[in-house]
Amino acid sequence: MTIEELRYFVEAGKCGSFSAAAEKLHISPQGLSQGIRHLEQDMNVLLFQRTTSGVSLSEIGLQVFDHASNILGSLDQIKTCVNGHRGKRTERLCCAVKSSRLGNTLKTHLDQFQKESGIVIEVVDFGNVKQRGKLLMSNKVDLLFEFKEILPKNDYYSEQLIFRSYMWPIFNVENSLTSKETLRWEDLRGITIIAESDKHIYIPYLKNKFQKYGLKPEFEFCFDAHYCLEVLSKSPEKVYFTTDSAYRQYLDTHKNLRCCSNEDPLYLEYTAFIKKELADDAVYHELTLYLRDVMKDYSALRGVKDKPQSM
Repeated sequence: MTIEELRYFVEAGKCGSFSAAAEKLHISPQGLSQGIRHLEQDMNVLLFQRTTSGVSLSEIGLQVFDHASNILGSLDQIKTCVNGHRGKRTERLCCAVKSSRLGNTLKTHLDQFQKESGIVIEVVDFGNVKQRGKLLMSNKVDLLFEFKEILPKNDYYSEQLIFRSYMWPIFNVENSLTSKETLRWEDLRGITIIAESDKHIYIPYLKNKFQKYGLKPEFEFCFDAHYCLEVLSKSPEKVYFTTDSAYRQYLDTHKNLRCCSNEDPLYLEYTAFIKKELADDAVYHELTLYLRDVMKDYSALRGVKDKPQSM
């Protein structure tokens, strides 16, 4: 007994004709008849009464027809579910990579991760701050990878690879790149964002990101950093968006305030510093961990987005 033979039987029972059932299933009448004969032999019953005027289900055939129809219906539901899963839009990341020697190395790692994970990764190059700003304003980039000269505590410069995610708005309590305390999109529902100016280039970017995920925070423009600090001291649930490094330094003394700087307006959800002296396999290991974390967060974000939102 096979699924195809059951399908032949059910279709013939519906049509009351072998030839009509064969035409509907796009097979030959002989093939359908042989399949049903084999099914009858396998079950050792006569499923159809055959006459010169046509065929009709026997008494036992009627009972088998009900069961077989239910079985095939369940199989069709499973098939629809599987096809729907396969037909879903492929996970996709758009990564902006700063053009440099390390950038070329990173592209190799991104390509390797794409092959291993099945996640489609689109890589876009940028060379300077202006190009980076345009990419961010385009709302196209999910992740941005850039390279900066950083002065470590031992007083010598070394190029380091910084993974920066612009998908999540992260506000660090200590205004530190390595801070692990974060605010996520779901935490930002119903809050007020205090900014110094509505003219800053990243304000539209922030608004677009919030709108994309169904969030409508209020924006309050103070045009004075000290007034912002005064408001925040009384209302720490409000988020401060600063555009001046001196104000960011001042915020360091107020540990209860969350700050998002204009230099990197949406700090990374996960941060990894990799010295260029490290072997490529170590770089790839860190990158893999990072991208997997990012994709988990994207899945969580979709779950939050689907929930009813109370503003």
